[in-house]
Amino acid sequence: MARSIFSHQFTAVILTTVILVWGFGPTGAHAQSDTKQENQHKATVLQLIADDVQQAQIDLGAPGLTLEDRRVFTDNLMLFQGGPRVGIAGGDCGVVRIDTGSNSFTYHCVVSLEFPEGLITAQGLLTLTNGLPPPTFTLAVTGGTGRYEAVQGRIEIHSIAGTLSQLTLFLTKKAL
Repeated sequence: MARSIFSHQFTAVILTTVILVWGFGPTGAHAQSDTKQENQHKATVLQLIADDVQQAQIDLGAPGLTLEDRRVFTDNLMLFQGGPRVGIAGGDCGVVRIDTGSNSFTYHCVVSLEFPEGLITAQGLLTLTNGLPPPTFTLAVTGGTGRYEAVQGRIEIHSIAGTLSQLTLFLTKKAL
């Protein structure tokens, strides 16, 4: 079974430790600090593991890879590999560019991470070359609900192995 965008080259990526600064993160997580740069911006750093649960490639238009072909997926989110589920992620990625000269294509992805305390949304471009994503890629955090209302930042997604990816969320609160 093929891996989702999150876990295909990001094995064991959505998980490990979650940092609480402004009350971000699933309940029961521990506080942690990251780089000086992130601390200067008072970012909360959340680390999670994502495990691919379901995914599908939807071939729209002409047979084969064409613009607007889609990949949809859902992942379980954990604080550590094999740990209990603390949330779920779901995404929809559409092909927006095909470059036959470099054997690559680009998805535009919209992703939601749902926790009992609220939702975090993200989006961005992901280019696959020879059918593979880069080992690490970044999505922009576009907002949230509940505990995550008014968040901004980024999610770095790193392939670990198999169906696992590590997600590192760098979150700050927007002034309201």
